[in-house]
Amino acid sequence: MSYYSKNRTEPLPNVDIDTWECTSDGCKGWMRKNFSEDDSPSCPFCGSEMENGTRHTNSLQNNTFRKPADAEQKKA
Repeated sequence: MSYYSKNRTEPLPNVDIDTWECTSDGCKGWMRKNFSEDDSPSCPFCGSEMENGTRHTNSLQNNTFRKPADAEQKKA
């Protein structure tokens, strides 16, 4: 049995990312801004308001297409 055969991958780079952070004292909820759909979301755990924040964590890309707010207003 060989324990050294695993492919070694480089860790993801850590960067500062913009986040939404829960304002409730008892809740530690947060989400990446580029993964949220709302401009002022509520916390998915406790329902409190969320405020702007920054965290130093792994860089991930959101590959989903988010329509700009202007495009939605033009359709109405």
